[in-house]
Amino acid sequence: MRVLMFGLLFLTLFACGQPLPDRSAPAGPADTDQVPAADVPAAAVADDAATEPAASQPTTPVPQPPADSDGDGVADASDTCPGTAPGKQVDASGCEIDPDGDGVIGTADLCPTSPYGEPVDGTGCRPRLAVPQEYTLMVTFETASATIVGDPHAALAEVAALMTQSPETGVVIEGHTDNRGPPKYNMRMSQLRADAVAKVLISDLGIDAARVSTKAFGKTKPIATNATKEGRERNRRVVAVVLPAKLLSSDPGAAAPAR
Repeated sequence: MRVLMFGLLFLTLFACGQPLPDRSAPAGPADTDQVPAADVPAAAVADDAATEPAASQPTTPVPQPPADSDGDGVADASDTCPGTAPGKQVDASGCEIDPDGDGVIGTADLCPTSPYGEPVDGTGCRPRLAVPQEYTLMVTFETASATIVGDPHAALAEVAALMTQSPETGVVIEGHTDNRGPPKYNMRMSQLRADAVAKVLISDLGIDAARVSTKAFGKTKPIATNATKEGRERNRRVVAVVLPAKLLSSDPGAAAPAR
């Protein structure tokens, strides 16, 4: 009995000396590798972040301007003249414009400001006379006089038109007579008649006086026989010779300025 009581007392004392288990802690073995976040150096965190692969971000493609090979401002897809020279004005189709509307465009037009509606040659300029143009004028005079009979404008219209179209030209108005009368008289009469026609060309038809000259030939250049009335009528004539610029000064003194 005494032994039994002693054993119970021993067990009771042994049980009271052991600490009670902490039931708030999770069961299982302790993780000795974990380190509190407060104890991890900032550099180590940064190094770890640097080694992480960057997440790929979607990129929006940058739109490219349409191709314009000749740089005229019109895209190749709409450019019907893709080889335009630099600096040229073009229309919406990429072709050089025709500012004076003469039908000659681009570098071929050497006179890009020619008056609208005016005839031009292949260079876009007013045609230049290459060879002299001669007109026998249908003008009549009173007998032994330099007074013109009727309206001379129609007879001179073609001459005035050519000179207006080709402003580099000049004209020589020639006076001729038949063989009747003294040579000196005929020379004087042919000069007066040439001057009368030149005055109409200048005063009525607007040709600059500096471009008009006259010359008397008298009876020295007949075109028909003076033995007949018809032949003498043909010889009594006034002729307008329109000269290209290259011939105007080729014979100084050959013609006198119109008076």
